[in-house]
Amino acid sequence: MKTAEFERLSRSFSAWMLALALIAVLLAAGCGRTHKEEMRIGVIKPSVDHLPLTHAHQTGQLSPHVKLVNFSSGWEVQEALIAGRIDAAIMPFTYAWNAASLGYPLRIVSHFELETDGIIVPSGLSNFAELNEARIGLLKASTLEILFIDWARERGIIYDPVYFRTPNEMAAALEVGDVDAIVTYEPLIQKLPARFKVLHYFKADYPGHPCCDFVINVSGLTQQRRDEYRELLDAVKLSQDAANRAENELLDLAGRLYGLDRDQTRNALSNTVYMTGLSEAGMAFERKMTGMAIELGYQYQELDDSEIFLRLE
Repeated sequence: MKTAEFERLSRSFSAWMLALALIAVLLAAGCGRTHKEEMRIGVIKPSVDHLPLTHAHQTGQLSPHVKLVNFSSGWEVQEALIAGRIDAAIMPFTYAWNAASLGYPLRIVSHFELETDGIIVPSGLSNFAELNEARIGLLKASTLEILFIDWARERGIIYDPVYFRTPNEMAAALEVGDVDAIVTYEPLIQKLPARFKVLHYFKADYPGHPCCDFVINVSGLTQQRRDEYRELLDAVKLSQDAANRAENELLDLAGRLYGLDRDQTRNALSNTVYMTGLSEAGMAFERKMTGMAIELGYQYQELDDSEIFLRLE
């Protein structure tokens, strides 16, 4: 009896051990699979800078774990990215340089949107000299302000800066006459009443200049997340190429997103260029402009390329 009981217990023990071994194998296999955590990407609305990303997201070209988070200003998206409330953002490059110069772990991994900004004035104003002593609406420390300062200095224009936190606030001030001109970007340019016009697009002086870049928080950056960013940018490039050709699908989406008619949408995209990757010309332009940012107190120290740019490939 003792022998039979021992054999029964032994068989039972062996079965339990086999079951536990099987569970361990299954768990190990599960842990070995690639698990994609949510990727939160900040975008500023309203702005055409994130149009290709939105298109890729809506058409299912991006992984379902990608989530777009809306902000109303560059400062807000910068603060969220620094705090880790989002993982990446499409934002004016000046805010990325500002944060990195303070030691925050932000890096520019790709240019994204170029050439979309200009000076908006009442339709009766026709030449640059009329901006002398004008009240100019600006977003403080933004790409827009840095561009305008450089442009105005070249022409000897003295003006009165009036600062706003969001593009919408600035546009509203122009409409009620609180400022004489503003520096802004598409699609807000198209949405302004007909009594206003573009006096000058900056692309005439700075061809191919980056406005907004794809910026990430590199704190705790893993190889898997690095690969995911690269996959995202590869997917977005297809939409960017379509937007650069102003294809019908992108025109329809932009019209719905920004409340523009077909002509307004086509005009907005004709003044916008998209790209992925880091170009030598784009990086050189940013270095030049951030030199002025240091002079103005918007950036706190010079940065080596390794302290601001990160190539994912």
